[in-house]
Amino acid sequence: MANYDIESARQYATEETKNITLQFIEGFMMPKLDSSFIEKNTPATIRIDSVTFADDTTATVYYNKKTPIRTDDVTLDMRLRNGQWLAHQVIDPKISLGANA
Repeated sequence: MANYDIESARQYATEETKNITLQFIEGFMMPKLDSSFIEKNTPATIRIDSVTFADDTTATVYYNKKTPIRTDDVTLDMRLRNGQWLAHQVIDPKISLGANA
């Protein structure tokens, strides 16, 4: 997702993340993004700083994301599903749209 490539991100996401978050981003947010902003804000580089395991199936990745425009320290929840660690970032589209949407 750091490079706005939703299709590639799907393979690294839990089903909930694919069906809610990525679908929302693809259908609602991406059409509203200015393509010149995407060009200016890519490519992104990711540096994993640490991983904290809450239990055998839940972890949090702490990473640094750097683009030509900005640098951010970010976290990402992970879940172990079918032997593979997958990104688990489920949003509530109603909250993301705001109260007046």
